[in-house]
Amino acid sequence: MARRTMTPARRKRRAIRAAVALPILLAALVLALDFPFLTARGALAATQARYGFGPGEVVTRIKDSRYSTYRYIVRCGDWYASCGVYQRGPLWRSGQLMAVESRPETPLVSLIIQEQVDNSTILVVSNDPEIASVEVRFPVIYEGVAGWKLFSVRSSQAVENCFFVTYDETAHTEVSDFPFTQIGHHRLRGYDRDGSLIYEAPVPEAWAAYGLEMEEVR
Repeated sequence: MARRTMTPARRKRRAIRAAVALPILLAALVLALDFPFLTARGALAATQARYGFGPGEVVTRIKDSRYSTYRYIVRCGDWYASCGVYQRGPLWRSGQLMAVESRPETPLVSLIIQEQVDNSTILVVSNDPEIASVEVRFPVIYEGVAGWKLFSVRSSQAVENCFFVTYDETAHTEVSDFPFTQIGHHRLRGYDRDGSLIYEAPVPEAWAAYGLEMEEVR
C-alpha cells in the first residue's frame, strides 16, 4: 500500500498533536511514579490529582517540624480534605488525602487529620456561625479504674469555619485507652460565645459497646 505524502500541513498537524500530548503524558508519568517536587505546593497538587480531588482552595497549612511534613486543609465546594506531603532532603513528595462532605444543613462534621506518636488531631468543620467553640467527647479507660469514662477536649480557635481539636497523650498519662480518632467513636458538641450548648450530635452507636450511660469526667 502506498504511503501518504507528508505535506507541510500534515507535518504541522502532527507536531501540534505531539505538543498537546507530551505534557499530558509527562503529568501522568509524574503521578504514576510519584516523582519528587521542588515545592510543597507541587506535591500538594499531585496528591489532589492522584485522589481526583479538586484542585481545592487551601484553608490552612499545619507544619510538623519533627517529621518534615505539611498537612494542608483544602476545600472544594462542600468537601474538605486533609492532604499530607513530606520532605526528603530538598525535595517534596506527595502523600495521602482524606476528605469529608460538610453540607450546610449539618452544623458540625469531623475528619481525622493527624495521628502521631504523642497526639492526634481532629478537624471539625462548622456550618453554624453561632458556634464559637467545639468539643469532642470520647470514651477513655483510666489506669486502675474499672469501666469506661467520658473525656472531653475543646477548641475555640478557628481558621475560617474550621476548628482543630487535639488530644495530647503525654498530658494524660493516667489514661490507658482512648479511641479519640476512631471514626464513629466520638461525639461532637458546639457552643456559642457565652458557652451555652447549641448543638450536640447524636450518641454514636459504637458507644453501646462501652457500657454507657457514663458520667463526664472532663
